[in-house]
Amino acid sequence: MDVRSRTVEKEHNTLRYHLLFQFNDNSRILWQIWWGVSSRRLLMEKMWLLDAAADGDPEKLYDFHRNRSLRTGSGQEIKGLIAIGSVLSVIEPSEATQHHEKVREVLDWCRRITSLELLSPVAMRSKDRGTPGGIGTRGQRLSGFLAALDAKTRGRIVERLADFYPLQTLSTTRKRAGWVDLRIAEQYNIGAVDAQHVSDGFLRLLALCAIPEFGTQSSLVLLDEIEDGIEPHILPRIIERVVNDSSAQFVMTSHSPLLVNFFPVEDITLVFRSEEGRSKFVPATALKTMSGGLEYFGPGEIWANSGLDTLNQDALTASLAREESRAASEKADPGSDLWVSQFMRRP
Repeated sequence: MDVRSRTVEKEHNTLRYHLLFQFNDNSRILWQIWWGVSSRRLLMEKMWLLDAAADGDPEKLYDFHRNRSLRTGSGQEIKGLIAIGSVLSVIEPSEATQHHEKVREVLDWCRRITSLELLSPVAMRSKDRGTPGGIGTRGQRLSGFLAALDAKTRGRIVERLADFYPLQTLSTTRKRAGWVDLRIAEQYNIGAVDAQHVSDGFLRLLALCAIPEFGTQSSLVLLDEIEDGIEPHILPRIIERVVNDSSAQFVMTSHSPLLVNFFPVEDITLVFRSEEGRSKFVPATALKTMSGGLEYFGPGEIWANSGLDTLNQDALTASLAREESRAASEKADPGSDLWVSQFMRRP
């Protein structure tokens, strides 16, 4: 299953998400969510199914409105629902739609989202016990995760990391009450050292190299400021290696033009503030700044060599154009959801 975020926007204290799920049979699900930032409540939610036929009309699976009523695809109405997250967190998919198996796949994908946005070398140095299924949001379970791996799996992490760091072995020792000590030996014959004495950069590299071993328990991995503590010459190569070795999709934020330069422009999104202070997002392909120089420069080079005011104005112009286009689509047929069909068919 392939998942793409078509739009994520914040307007008037409302977050709007539009996620498109492509299944192996070429059918697609569009999931639209409006969530109140101040109220911390779900405002609206809709889910659509488009079958594999290119001319197939979208089928509304369910519709949740601000009046707290849920209308299912079969015409049933459930009133009085109050949801912090998706309505699917409080009702069974089979109650909302007859296509509940596909909806269940969407929910399974969501439950396997892995956030590593708060990775902290301080947390990664802490001892852990037990056999966790991951390394934790801050990396605090790293030692326990490594201790639970078999020798072959741990060897893959060592091999992956050894391409970028003079690592020889990783060893874990389980102490009384299950606490795990993590020790690292480099290729300099100076013996193994405790995780307390290795650099921040090494621990971040170790955490990144462990991601492919999450396997199918992770559908999407979130990483923030991916370049922190990592030598810039190896940064693009290790990201490429980790992504290629992993079955998960990745969403990463970065302020490194060097790293951005190694990504296709289609995979890059610019985050900026509007004149009112709202967070907005535009694909890099929508920026005139980018389109004018990609024949000769990488996207990171264009970003680094463009004035901040120029980029902000370019992003604002592109964002306004997208909003006007969407408003025009909705105005064309305000009594229906025709624009949803157009949205789903866009390449």
